[in-house]
Amino acid sequence: MSNIVKLDRDGCTCPECGKGKLVTRTVKKEGPNQGKQFLTCVAEGCRYMEWPGEYVEPLPGHGASCPECGSKIVTKLAKRGPNEGQRFLACSNRECKHIPGRKPKVDVEPLEGHGKACPVCGEGQMLTRMVTKEGSPKYGQRFLGCSRWRDGCNHTEWPDVEASAA
Repeated sequence: MSNIVKLDRDGCTCPECGKGKLVTRTVKKEGPNQGKQFLTCVAEGCRYMEWPGEYVEPLPGHGASCPECGSKIVTKLAKRGPNEGQRFLACSNRECKHIPGRKPKVDVEPLEGHGKACPVCGEGQMLTRMVTKEGSPKYGQRFLGCSRWRDGCNHTEWPDVEASAA
C-alpha cells in the first residue's frame, strides 16, 4: 500500500459533474509531471482533473451549456493582464472561445491611412481601431494604432473630428 498524502480537496464533490468525489492520484507516466499529485473525479464518464492550487470557486452560470457549441461553461481564473487573478466564465471547449457577456467584435470601417507603415517604430502597420470602453468620452470613435502595440509601440493617430463632421 502506498503512502499517498491526500490533497486538501480530496473527498469533495466534483465541480464539473456534481456526482462523483475527488480523489488524490499520482502521475506515474514518465515525463515532467511524474510523481506529482493531482485530483480526479471517480464518477463514470467524468474526465475532470485539477492540479493542486488550481481550484477556482465557481461563479453563477458555471455548468450551463455553451450557446455556441453545447459544451459546458466553466469558471476560469485570469492568469495575466489587467484582470489577473479575477474569475470569469468561458466555454470548456478550447476551440470554441465563447465567453458569456463578452461583447462581440465589431467590424470597423478602415480610416484613411489604414495599412501604412508606422512612422514611429517602422515595423508595424497602422490599423483602424475603435474605442469600445463604455463611459469613455471617446466611446465609438475610430483611430489608427500601430499593430505592434503589444511589443511596446503605443503610436496612435486620431482623425480630426471637426473636419470629419463637416
